[in-house]
Amino acid sequence: MTGYPDIAVIIACYNAADTIERAVCSALAQDQVREVVIIDDASTDDTVVRVQDILTKDVRLSFERLSENKGPAHARNIGIQKTAAPWIAVLDADDVFLPGRFDAFEPYLKDFDFLADDLEIHQGKAVDHLFGGRVLDVTPVHLDAYLAQNFPDPKHPRKELSFIKPLMRRTFLEKYALSYNEKLRLGEDHEFYTRCLIHGARMGVIPQAGYVYNVRKSSLSGAHSMNDLESLWEEMEKLRRQAEISATENKLFRKLNQTLECRYQWRKLIDAVKGKNISEATKCFCRPPPVPFYLACQLASEASKRFLRRA
Repeated sequence: MTGYPDIAVIIACYNAADTIERAVCSALAQDQVREVVIIDDASTDDTVVRVQDILTKDVRLSFERLSENKGPAHARNIGIQKTAAPWIAVLDADDVFLPGRFDAFEPYLKDFDFLADDLEIHQGKAVDHLFGGRVLDVTPVHLDAYLAQNFPDPKHPRKELSFIKPLMRRTFLEKYALSYNEKLRLGEDHEFYTRCLIHGARMGVIPQAGYVYNVRKSSLSGAHSMNDLESLWEEMEKLRRQAEISATENKLFRKLNQTLECRYQWRKLIDAVKGKNISEATKCFCRPPPVPFYLACQLASEASKRFLRRA
């Protein structure tokens, strides 16, 4: 693959005027990139103007503006349909590829359908890594390992494996007619990777960091609604029930989905309390375990914080 353009880069953007040029230039700087398609998801800022300014810089660039905002899953699916390169890479409009990112992938591509590298996580001046030294060599990731590494840790946020941005083999996606779930505006990557692994995708990770993930307060992943969280929980539970997986995988899957329901019921409880709706608040506690215990712990934590602030 060295020096040969085998990769299509998909950039879905929404109100990314300040970052889109940097993202596009980082993709074009990769020797292996054959095409870069930008899908604007009905931005309301100057994103389209910025994109039009850079379209003439490279023949590999193409652009489509959507008339209605339907979320990143829809935009990515359009981008995938509009490209033909045998490998697909997704780049968020506020992130960048590090120089020579895809050089590190080349020795391992023949063995995998999905291959991901480490992320440099930038939040302000702080820099962290997704893997944090846990990956020392190329490592296969099966469904059970993937699920086990997606439980949220409040002490170490954004360390779930679903944050990876893998290089994806197009023929695998086409064989099983796999695409992003357009019902989702939150967790679309997680649902997609899980579904691909259920279909037998050979996924691997390597220790090198080649993708810079920028954490911003205005990012879409940090501004999800309660409905977004509910949709993710429902779609993941539907997927678990339909999947033909082992007992161990099902147990992990169920436990992971329970963490989603806990988060969703907590959001519902907050809204019910703010609205002084005792009936809706009570319903939140009438869910199967571990939801009631989680809600009680969250309430106790909030009460403790308020007490300390007053003290």
